[in-house]
Amino acid sequence: MMLAFDLMVTLILISLGVLHVYWACGGKFGSQAVIPDRSTEPESPPLFAPGKTVTIMVAILLWGAAYVLTVQSGIISDFVGLNPRIFFYLCSVCSIVFAVRALGDFRYVGWFKTVRGTRFSSMDYIFYTPLCMLLSTVFALSAFGWFHE
Repeated sequence: MMLAFDLMVTLILISLGVLHVYWACGGKFGSQAVIPDRSTEPESPPLFAPGKTVTIMVAILLWGAAYVLTVQSGIISDFVGLNPRIFFYLCSVCSIVFAVRALGDFRYVGWFKTVRGTRFSSMDYIFYTPLCMLLSTVFALSAFGWFHE
């Protein structure tokens, strides 16, 4: 059962990486609801404007996280040649990063955000924060090897 979750999360991470590359290459699909707005005012400027380099770096990190998860869960073998113990630590770091993202910054993102009523805040509440908690949970379970055969 856990293997199915690992595979699902791996596909999600790979897909999100591909989506980030699409955005870095100028794609617009879905990009209106992925950056927090400064306020609830119509046409409020986004909180920040990520450049192409940063967006590509996020894609690489997402793909790296997918690799770490697949190695730690035993789906694939490590072809890089790292110490197997490093994957425990990397899964733990990924779990913490996604949990912190789900908790948020207490203003714009996460469960405890105060800026509400924007397109981003709606998507964050419905989709992004629960996804981050799912990712955090799967990484934590994989880090400790729970539920793996």
